[in-house]
Amino acid sequence: MARASGRRRWTEDQARAISTAGRTVLVSASAGTGKTAVLTERVTRLLADATNPIDTSSLLVVTFTEAAAEEMKARIAARLREAYTHAQSPGQASTLYGQLLRLDAAQISTIHAFCKRTIEEHFQVLGLDPAWRIIEPDAARILKQHVLDKVIEAAWQDPRMGQALEILLGGGSGGVDRILRRVIDLSEFLDARLGRAEWFERAAYIGDLAAHAAPTDADRCAYLRGRLERALGWCRYGRQLDQRLAAGHWRDHIEARYTGPVEQWIGLLDAGCWDDCVARIVAHDFGRFPNRPKDLDKARAEQVKKPLKKAADAIKALKGLSLFASNYQEKVGPRLGLPVRMLIELTRQFDAAWAQAKRQRGVLDFADLEQRMLDLLDRSDEVAESLRRRFRWVFVDEVQDINAVQQRLLDRISRPDNVFMVGDVKQSIYGFRQSRPELFIERLARALPAEQPAPVGVTNPPPMRVDLRDSFRSRPTVLDFANRLFGRIMTQGIAGVDYDERAILRPAGIEPAVDGPAVEMVVLDEQPNDEPTADDGAGGVETGDDTEVGENGDTARESGLVVSARQRQAAYIARRIQAMVEGEGGPPMQIRDPDTGDLRPVRYGDIAVLLRSPAKRARDYVEVLRLAGIPVSSDSSEGFFAATEVADMMALLKTLDNPRGDIELAAVLRSEMIGLEDADLARVRLDAPAQVGPRLYDAACWYVRGGSDAALRQRVGEALERLGRWRRAARTQSLADLIWDIYRETGYLAFVSALPGGRQRRANLLMLHDRAVQFERSADAFQGRSLAHFIEFVEQLLEAGQDWAPAAADTAENAVRILSVHRSKGLEFGIVFLAELNQPFNREDTIGPCQFDEDLLVGLQVWTDREHCVPSREYELIADRHRTRALAEEMRILYVAVTRAREHVVLCASRKRDACAEALAQAPVEGRVDDWLLHDANCALDWVLWGLADEPRVRRLFGLEPPAGAALDRFEAHLVAREELDDLARRLLADRDRPRSLDAPPDGPETAEARAWAA
Repeated sequence: MARASGRRRWTEDQARAISTAGRTVLVSASAGTGKTAVLTERVTRLLADATNPIDTSSLLVVTFTEAAAEEMKARIAARLREAYTHAQSPGQASTLYGQLLRLDAAQISTIHAFCKRTIEEHFQVLGLDPAWRIIEPDAARILKQHVLDKVIEAAWQDPRMGQALEILLGGGSGGVDRILRRVIDLSEFLDARLGRAEWFERAAYIGDLAAHAAPTDADRCAYLRGRLERALGWCRYGRQLDQRLAAGHWRDHIEARYTGPVEQWIGLLDAGCWDDCVARIVAHDFGRFPNRPKDLDKARAEQVKKPLKKAADAIKALKGLSLFASNYQEKVGPRLGLPVRMLIELTRQFDAAWAQAKRQRGVLDFADLEQRMLDLLDRSDEVAESLRRRFRWVFVDEVQDINAVQQRLLDRISRPDNVFMVGDVKQSIYGFRQSRPELFIERLARALPAEQPAPVGVTNPPPMRVDLRDSFRSRPTVLDFANRLFGRIMTQGIAGVDYDERAILRPAGIEPAVDGPAVEMVVLDEQPNDEPTADDGAGGVETGDDTEVGENGDTARESGLVVSARQRQAAYIARRIQAMVEGEGGPPMQIRDPDTGDLRPVRYGDIAVLLRSPAKRARDYVEVLRLAGIPVSSDSSEGFFAATEVADMMALLKTLDNPRGDIELAAVLRSEMIGLEDADLARVRLDAPAQVGPRLYDAACWYVRGGSDAALRQRVGEALERLGRWRRAARTQSLADLIWDIYRETGYLAFVSALPGGRQRRANLLMLHDRAVQFERSADAFQGRSLAHFIEFVEQLLEAGQDWAPAAADTAENAVRILSVHRSKGLEFGIVFLAELNQPFNREDTIGPCQFDEDLLVGLQVWTDREHCVPSREYELIADRHRTRALAEEMRILYVAVTRAREHVVLCASRKRDACAEALAQAPVEGRVDDWLLHDANCALDWVLWGLADEPRVRRLFGLEPPAGAALDRFEAHLVAREELDDLARRLLADRDRPRSLDAPPDGPETAEARAWAA
């Protein structure tokens, strides 16, 4: 392929990925290595080839999001325009001009958009209504719940199913809503998998044999071996501590009671002796731990015993598993088959009813697009073959995030030599969308390395693997830190991929001449100064993640304002941001401008605060940063409907639908859209005679006729007249037009724009208008599109526990951004604060009344009576698989977070210093951290501490002997006293309740909106 007049200098690996022809190419692109640029360049060269350009219609480019598709198309257009300006001949210029004109028709889209277009072209093959459309996800969620309610109601009416349903629900003791919700969850789980009917058949068959069936030996042995290896790791660590702290005093006891037996049990498993292994575990007694020597203090003795106790507790927990229960078949087996069959039958009936509901409305959901597309290709070989002929090249971006159905679909329309896939397993963080990173891992394993030549004379050579490792995003010292950290903690056993030579990031740029650290690790000490440490001889070391980060906070040690650990962390981050932007006894921090490459002072807009899960957490950060005078923009500081401006508008809409709702009417009257004061409302209510009734609306109507204050009487009258006019408009015009007219008449958009976070507030109001438009388009799902139906729709959405994410604000605003790690993927920032690293991992996928798996099928919590339930053996195995997958994703989330920064990373966490010291001591100072230890992590901070256990400054910070190895360059570690942050947070929060005038300009740097509002 000819080069499309590009002037960028490509790395050797990039050039190989761009230019290789005649075979499938798999690009494993680490963070910041230019994967989008490579994909764009390869597409551009195909279109701009001087001798054999391909037509835009013969390209299929699949992206993960619509925004990514638009960006891809814009990049390709820019490269084609550049090539056009450097065309070598009139013929080449004409070709490039034609490609530019036809680019909008190119298939550059999400996989759902591609499926939709194809189904629209062949709807008759599938027997679809030609006017079918896509149902909005929110409408689908509510409609699914309605369908499920009808299915459950019909099941209760059926005598045959009613008894089984009662057993499934545990007589009402098991959380009925949680169990029934799993019917929808199971249906959605199967949406992303192949062979739905076969899965149902296998699950029903296993349900029939539940009293006698058991998991395979391979599954049971793999599960038990993993548990034993982790226990053995703690045994060996205890043995090391015994040698180091007690001169081997308990060596023989540890060998005889701990390491020796566990090693024997693992050997029995390897030999296939399951029954013998289980019998020995059940019969084992760890015995009483011998007394400590007289010259060993109690605290150090407890340090030795603690990991051994952890191992013993893990082994004892095995004895309570259903896998080990000798009476399982008698106690659980007979009670398992009926609820399993009932769950399967309910899901089948729900699937049928859901399909019928969609047919009646002429709609498909997004899962249908993939399944119907696959059905189309299976039904019509002609369609499949025409697509294979049409697309000369198939490009797939973010391939690590596709599922099995999408993979099969792409395989059906591509050839062995025309696929170009780009992805990074280390950045697969969308398990909740049922992504399957192992699919890309399997493809990479079958591919040949780029350095290995393709076999000669082979018609369809195996795919070529290209690894991109040169990072164009981050400065070298940031990359050194990432390599050091993940080189120790990212392993195949934990993350599903090894951080090996092919993953190590190499700097593609030059280190800018910036003083100060590139990476900081900051631990906010949750151990008060008056609490004894381990060295004070006060007993064992605190090991749990006792950081007091609960939603309700904790009380400061002195009397006064309540300060939570989260607020302390937010206060520290606020102080650091101020120091970076405004300087701390010196000039502001310097940063490299991403556009010019020149050094300049840091701006607020260069900084991002990333949270693993911002829900119910980001609000504290937004509040504290704003109190510190820092402009902040949050993608999820609170739910969409909880945002003040949205709540005001929803109160108004509810009032227009029914003005007799006191709470909503009061909110509207005192809002800026009407402008009455609290004292005005009190006067209206108090002056109204008793016969008027208790309603505020009736009192207001009376006050207009007989109120004592003429001025207030006029203002109330004007308010009611305005509300009445809007109520009449609601009956005659569309909902979206009504909302827009209210915005225009009240100037509410301009008002909220002048408040702190104004861009976000304005974006939220515009999003409410857009959602109203979407609702009216899909309103037949709810048999109406009136204002009342919209309010009912929102209320049902909230009752179902759903919410809309706040709108994406204009990122051009010079404000600190607070967002989730998931939202940060694909973005980069000059400075990144990784906050709340002490936040416990989400374990929701490992609990609940039932579990699903592609191979193990269904696991249930079986009710043995109205008060007790026992997990089935399948439940225990499936929950363990989910736990393993969740840990792998948490590791990849940490990788994504660390690699968002160009210049500076600050890792923040709250934990007692003694707990940090103990965690550091657990990890080796050389080589990789063992999987048994990594698997025991409760939060990302554990991994960070273990990964940095070989860093001298970190060990010295917590009073441990530093190793002889080299220290990281431009890295600092800090331990901040709790009392210091208590004082800082109190000073900020003390101003929280101070009355503020809405007529005053917003806090922080003055904006054009603020000046306009002041005027």
